[in-house]
Amino acid sequence: MTSTDSIPRVYVGTFNKYNSGSIAGRWIDLDGHDSETFRAACLDLHSDEYDPEIMIQDFEGFPRSFYSESGLDDKIWEWLRLDERQREIVAAYAESLGSHDFDLYDALDRFVGEFDSGADYAQQLAEDMGSEIPSWMTVDWEATWNANLCHDFTSTRKDGSLWIFSN
Repeated sequence: MTSTDSIPRVYVGTFNKYNSGSIAGRWIDLDGHDSETFRAACLDLHSDEYDPEIMIQDFEGFPRSFYSESGLDDKIWEWLRLDERQREIVAAYAESLGSHDFDLYDALDRFVGEFDSGADYAQQLAEDMGSEIPSWMTVDWEATWNANLCHDFTSTRKDGSLWIFSN
């Protein structure tokens, strides 16, 4: 599961140092940076090398799909400009897709909500549509979710809740 509970940061070394048996580097917080200031901070950190090839050796506090040893996806800088709740929603969406190939604002628009289960969402959807269900009628909401609704949505489990996004 993607953790967004910590400060978004990366551990920055170089491929040259790594290939020489060293992981010498430092954690760099990403908040307050853009791609240019981050690159400058990395080059400054490894100014002991001529033309250092930056290696991102670890990360925390942001979706895995934005991370790679050879660099960060450009969407990370847009993600950092979001508020905490929006970051959490986008991180859950990235996790549900297993990809970073989406528009961050589209992900926010697709967010339906957090529910204990698909059954809870199916019931809420029916109620929101104004469907009056007589108190004497029994509806299998889990079966409704599994058979009829889950295929029209993307979802992921996060902190015990089911996060649902429209397709």
